[in-house]
Amino acid sequence: MSDYQKEKRDKGYFAQLCSQDVMSAVAQPLATGLLKMGTDQIIRPGNKRILAQRPWVSSKICPDRMCFLWKDILFEYYQFIPKACRMCWKVTCHVPTVEDAFNSLDHLRRYDAVGKVGMENRGYTGHVGQYLVVWYLPLGDPLEKQREEAKLIKKKFRREVKHDATVNLRRGCTEMEKKYYPADSWEILASAFDTDEEKVSPHFADDDNIMEQPYLQEINAKSKWIDRAFEHGDLTYLKYVEMPHIPPRIDWMNSIHASIDFPSSPVEEGEVVSMDDI
Repeated sequence: MSDYQKEKRDKGYFAQLCSQDVMSAVAQPLATGLLKMGTDQIIRPGNKRILAQRPWVSSKICPDRMCFLWKDILFEYYQFIPKACRMCWKVTCHVPTVEDAFNSLDHLRRYDAVGKVGMENRGYTGHVGQYLVVWYLPLGDPLEKQREEAKLIKKKFRREVKHDATVNLRRGCTEMEKKYYPADSWEILASAFDTDEEKVSPHFADDDNIMEQPYLQEINAKSKWIDRAFEHGDLTYLKYVEMPHIPPRIDWMNSIHASIDFPSSPVEEGEVVSMDDI
């Protein structure tokens, strides 16, 4: 005889199940393999996502940040801002040209800074077509210390890369502030966020968070930067190519052919021209 004890299933049973159900929200990433559940019943990342179209190049990884778990899973699927994200401060700057992007990446690596540079693809930022530079500041430091560090970063970046750059100190991710605006209201919501996190986070882990960006992915991202520059009329891309992506078209208004007459057969009123006649 087993020691099985029958569940108590009263009218509150469904509500009890719903309060304990953490799988429904992540059913899709579990089904696709983005997440997996082990024999210990802990949900972890499945295959690490190596995105061929990833627009970012990291100068140095963030050893203290589990952004995939915190942002892409907990925030995206459970709609709360994890405590660590509320303590995450970063310095950001949008730059307009691909030359600025390469110079910014060199600048980050020169100072061994934890950060990244990449194409801005998010329409809700108002900066599509530009490049975003990000410096990650130490997680959990008080705001005044973060401000002092941000001022130093701003001063060096303006002096060495772009003198008129707009440099900002941001809290958490753009998507988080977009949903729960403004970011200085997060303390009001902290209790509700913490309750959700206490319920959900024990069932998740990211044991293999630290992963250097593959060099092949970096090469791919940089080539996409140059393509993007061409597409948006950023002529600084010409510094990185042997010849333009397309040859310049002839301007018939002022070209050497301007004095040459190219007669055409006028179409009579009411006449229908067939494609076979062209």
